[in-house]
Amino acid sequence: MLELYNLLDKLSPFNTQASWDNSGLNVGSLESKLDSKKIYLALEADLKVASKIQEDSLLITHHPLIFSKLKCIDTSMHPGNVIKMLIQKNITLISMHTNFDLSHLNKAFALKLGFKDCSEKDYVLSKEVDMDFDTLALGLKERLGLEVLQVCKASTHITKVNITCGSGMSSLSACKANECLITGDIKYHDAVNALANKVSLINVPHYFSEEIFGEVLDLELRKFGIKAIIISSQNPLSYI
Repeated sequence: MLELYNLLDKLSPFNTQASWDNSGLNVGSLESKLDSKKIYLALEADLKVASKIQEDSLLITHHPLIFSKLKCIDTSMHPGNVIKMLIQKNITLISMHTNFDLSHLNKAFALKLGFKDCSEKDYVLSKEVDMDFDTLALGLKERLGLEVLQVCKASTHITKVNITCGSGMSSLSACKANECLITGDIKYHDAVNALANKVSLINVPHYFSEEIFGEVLDLELRKFGIKAIIISSQNPLSYI
């Protein structure tokens, strides 16, 4: 287990994660023996995912199961019930969150949206463009296969797109007029501030910006002869 953990650390150093993050070992022990046929990848660690995994396995997720310090583990509810199942099945859980955003996932998300050769600063990828906002938004909507796409149209013409997967509204202050920030989890007052500063927003649902985590990490692991099993996580949000 420790050998694979060290490989993951080389691929995407855990010490590059955000200060508030909890990437790395979440449950289990790095001293456990690893069966190379029992490596699973998923966006989330929940009961549905844990129930599909064999005993004595490794689960690598994007989102950590444990974010803040736990004062109590209530096994009747999340995340305690998941922790209980993982321990009972001797499943080790390692998470690769903001460190993987920085090293791999943002780039993969940008490529999924059709943007190559982007400049990079921290968690934001940027690309100068010369395009109509509606053309940009409708194109992304089609690429992502979404029925609806929430936007904040601050200008009709876009000179630069700034891209960050997951929740990236902390990057708004770095955006200038006539630019567009493409990210997720945009709140009402975020949009008010963006509109006032003539920065357009495209709110890509968090799930759709990061669902490719398993595919991206699997490709990296295969370079080292490691084959993993990808488990699809369910989007908790839907439309009616």
